[in-house]
Amino acid sequence: MSSKILEPYLKDEKENTFLQFYLKEKSINFFRDNKIDFLGISVLAPSQAIAALTLGNLVKENCPDIHVNIGGQWPTLYREAIARQKNLFRYFDSMIVFEGEIPLWRLVKALMSKKNYCSLPNVICPGTKLRGQPFFFEGENMDALPCPDFAGLPLDQYDKSRNGQANLTYEMSRGCYWSKCTYCVDLPLPKPRYRRKSTQLIIRDIKELQKKHNARNLIMGDPSVSPLQLLEVSRAIIKNKIKINWWCFARLDPGFNKEVFQAAARAGLNKINFGFESASEKVCNRLDKGNVTARSMRVIKDCTAAGIMVSLQTMMGLPGETMDEVLKTIDFLLENKRNIAEAGFNAYYLTPENFIYRAPQKYGIKFKKNTDMPFRSFIPFENKQGMSQFETLQLWKVYEGLLHRGVAPIKKRQVRKRKRFLTPRLLGESVTMFF
Repeated sequence: MSSKILEPYLKDEKENTFLQFYLKEKSINFFRDNKIDFLGISVLAPSQAIAALTLGNLVKENCPDIHVNIGGQWPTLYREAIARQKNLFRYFDSMIVFEGEIPLWRLVKALMSKKNYCSLPNVICPGTKLRGQPFFFEGENMDALPCPDFAGLPLDQYDKSRNGQANLTYEMSRGCYWSKCTYCVDLPLPKPRYRRKSTQLIIRDIKELQKKHNARNLIMGDPSVSPLQLLEVSRAIIKNKIKINWWCFARLDPGFNKEVFQAAARAGLNKINFGFESASEKVCNRLDKGNVTARSMRVIKDCTAAGIMVSLQTMMGLPGETMDEVLKTIDFLLENKRNIAEAGFNAYYLTPENFIYRAPQKYGIKFKKNTDMPFRSFIPFENKQGMSQFETLQLWKVYEGLLHRGVAPIKKRQVRKRKRFLTPRLLGESVTMFF
């Protein structure tokens, strides 16, 4: 992203597979035939950045009058690095960061009236100074936003879309009502404030999505649905006799109980993806996660008993996390595997602009900021008091071996006994040795 080969690569028809695709699809002809004046490119992840810049470069070379704008999580996260790399503005004219509905509307209005748009909140242009000024728009009023419009998209090609029934994404809230997790990669600092859409408008939108797009499956993309909102929305879906299948993300919050889950199951909720991370309360406290092991167990059992699938996100190798603490997590997963439909494993990786990145010493890690690679997504680090990434990945192999063999949870005496075997040289053989 910051090397001198970026521009040659964006134009290389033999090497750049994205450019090959755009040329094969005759994208430029599409823009010309439809008399496009404004092209917005949403860049959610680092893996999409080169594709976006390739398209932007192609458009600016062939249709320079089209205003190209990029937005999304990736530009928001790397806004300062992009603003410093003025050469990147060859491939787009402006960039919108953080939430973009109102900023985009204001930008289009300014372009139509040929007014200066570089001073608009959340809009970045070449030369925009990000520091020392109240620059960012405070965030959208959820109740003022219309129902999302998916017209023109090939919805039949989306996962779980079949027989003309669409699988769509929807938001009931923005921000996170907890907003304390030190490692969060979804909401870079400064974090947006938490806002809910009113239940009445959520029901209006679900009905509209069913009518316009034949939506039968919804993924609620909220960072974390609160117990209160889940209960209110579920009761409203039941009251309005809406037939919908959906799933969501949530914390293992004390507000979740049998009443909430039973109502949600009746309303068509079939899965909740919980942010679990670790069974060690010491680790959760250190990272401001707020999980309590006994409560997590109770919430998981209540959710499963209501007929809702439990999916857990786990992380190993967290800052300061020891092998004993990871084994607690493995124990928990094995003890509760009858109530856990799936467990997603993540080896902890350091990402920019969260609490750990800004205060590494506080969390017991060490890393070097490389100014030559400002767009690096996964930053190498030293876990000074915890496990290495190698040990983390090998321990996950141990867990998988235990899980598939139906072995009983690890006992405390076995932890002490096995620790001496779990060395970089022998760790890969541990599944065979023990199980």
